[in-house]
Parts: sequence; C-alpha cells; structure tokens
Amino acid sequence: MADDMLKSTNLPQNPERATLEGRNKFMGFWFFLGGETVLFASLFGTYLALKNSTVDGPAANEIFGLELVFIMTIVLLTSSLTSVYAMYHMKTTILKNAALVRNYRGIRSNLFRLRNL
Repeated sequence: MADDMLKSTNLPQNPERATLEGRNKFMGFWFFLGGETVLFASLFGTYLALKNSTVDGPAANEIFGLELVFIMTIVLLTSSLTSVYAMYHMKTTILKNAALVRNYRGIRSNLFRLRNL
C-alpha cells in the first residue's frame, strides 16, 4: 500500500504548487530571491558610485590586504556546491562520494584555519 503512494502516477503534474502551502513556499522563494537581487544590486551600485571617492584619504589598496581575495572567493563559492553534492549523495545513499565531499569540506576549513594563524 505504501509503495503505491510513492509511484509517480499518483503525484500531480506540479507537486510544489498542488497545495496552498506549496504555492506559498513557491511565491515566498521568489519574493526572497527578488529581495536578495535588490540588496546586492544596491550594494554593487553603491560600490561603483563610491569606489574612487576617497577625497584625500588613503585608497582601499592601502588599507586592506587583497592578496588572497580571489582564492578565498572561489573557496566560498564552492562551499555551497559541495553542500549540494553531499546532500544529493546522502539522499541517494552513495556514501563513498558523500565521504569525499565531506573530506573536501574539512580540508577547506583547515585552509581557513591555517590562513588565520
């Protein structure tokens, strides 16, 4: 009986929109995404408008050390991707690949610890 409930023939065409709760979550996701877009657009716009407005003060490269910014940005962006891979593999019970992703995340966190020494 429980196996019959899990077959794809019993599911609606768009299950995320089949109930009021699902429709609310769907709309909430798009409102959140729109809000994040506005937030980051305003941050980038502010940066572009003010990046050369230092008057007579020091420039950004004189204040901040930007040597490892690109590397740290790439590591940060890949962290969410590794989380998605780990969840996918745990869901499909491929534990060997999930362990590899977990080990990569451990190595990444150790890199941050070494950088802060």
